[in-house]
Amino acid sequence: MEPNWIIGIQHVWFGISLFLLLLLLICRTSFFRQAITAKEFTRQQIGIFIILFSVIGLCGTYWNVRAGGGIINFRAVGIILGGFVGGPIVGTAVGTIVGIHRAFFINTDSSFIHGGLSIIQGIAAGFLSYRLKHHYHNLWFWSFLYAFILEFLFWIFFAFLTWPTTTTYPVNFFHLSLPVIATNTIAVSIFYLAMEFFIHQRDSEKTQTTKSTFNAVITLFSTLHDGFKSLSVARVTEIMTTSLPSLIWAAILYNDQIYTRTNYKDDADKNQGDAEIAILKLQHSLPDLPHLITLPVKYKGKVVGSIFAAKSKGDTFTNTGTEFLHGICHILESIYESEKLKEEENLLAEAEIRALQAQINPHFSTTH
Repeated sequence: MEPNWIIGIQHVWFGISLFLLLLLLICRTSFFRQAITAKEFTRQQIGIFIILFSVIGLCGTYWNVRAGGGIINFRAVGIILGGFVGGPIVGTAVGTIVGIHRAFFINTDSSFIHGGLSIIQGIAAGFLSYRLKHHYHNLWFWSFLYAFILEFLFWIFFAFLTWPTTTTYPVNFFHLSLPVIATNTIAVSIFYLAMEFFIHQRDSEKTQTTKSTFNAVITLFSTLHDGFKSLSVARVTEIMTTSLPSLIWAAILYNDQIYTRTNYKDDADKNQGDAEIAILKLQHSLPDLPHLITLPVKYKGKVVGSIFAAKSKGDTFTNTGTEFLHGICHILESIYESEKLKEEENLLAEAEIRALQAQINPHFSTTH
């Protein structure tokens, strides 16, 4: 039969897994990702953090198992994470709420000791937040180290405050403290490891998007440096489908001509795309649907062309994809405007030459 402390670890880790899953789902929001490295928060953000981590700390108190002459739980996970993420105010508030609850609502011989140390742990975690956020890289390692220090000091002070009971039953103390230190410390570092993954993934996506955008802009300008021509406009549709691989086709309507580029992945895309392009060629417009986007190219308030892009049915455009297409549209408008200005300058120059010729011709005719 397995020792009680091993069973305790298994039970506590099941609870930790549930709450880490909840936290990781929340962490996918931009609000939470930014909070990992932010140093200042609004009152609303502070309130959300206090409620969230207090709930985790309270649930961690009740999700427990008796082992080693005491109770194994993950109360400290909510307290430490509250301080690390939210700073001194959140850490102090969470530690106080969870600590007072532990002192007055969980009746054990060391209730007030656990409660008091939980409050101190929350305050300490809050002030360690500033040091932790300086380590933008390897957050998981530094969170592990700081969480280990907090938990280790917690149990050192606990041993001192419960002396001589601790020295009388040292085996019970180690069976209680070591599993708690290991589980809570690892849980905190797992949370930060996942957060680092999300942050790096987001940064990587932004870098790739920026790189693709710059490449597209450079190609776009080089393609249209001679103005709007059939070959140039057709090349723009290729740029769109290359920069946004999720598109199944793209098209540009200009001078009553439609230039298309397909990027079908399967037969379903081909059937859908061929039908939509046929409608576009017939009507010069498409219905407003989630998987379709139409952007007018304007000059002086007048529509001079249109951009069309489509994804597979059931798919929708992300903010990044929509902004990219809007950027393409604005660039086309700028190039079109520049071309028209050149035409106007040429016409003005020709008019000035004709005016000069008109002035010179009478002069030559009279002298002749």
